[in-house]
Amino acid sequence: QPGFWGISAGGIWLRDLERAAEVKALLKQYQSERLTRVRAERAQEIREGRAPTFLSELKANPGRMLMQLLAVALLIGLTVGLPFLLLKP
Repeated sequence: QPGFWGISAGGIWLRDLERAAEVKALLKQYQSERLTRVRAERAQEIREGRAPTFLSELKANPGRMLMQLLAVALLIGLTVGLPFLLLKP
């Protein structure tokens, strides 16, 4: 399972290291099958016009989108403006 924020890879703990090659092969097969399935689902959503877009997400979750846009603006502002503020005499 991914980490708390959903941006890191999950981990698998093996008790028997001799099975590591078998587990890697199973994971590779699963990832390949999942990639094929998810790409097909995405292509079908696009064909049917059900794929999420920026505007559809904005309409569905305006508060969340506003907070995300404010966070992006804050990060950009800090990244660009902070060096100038720190360099002032």
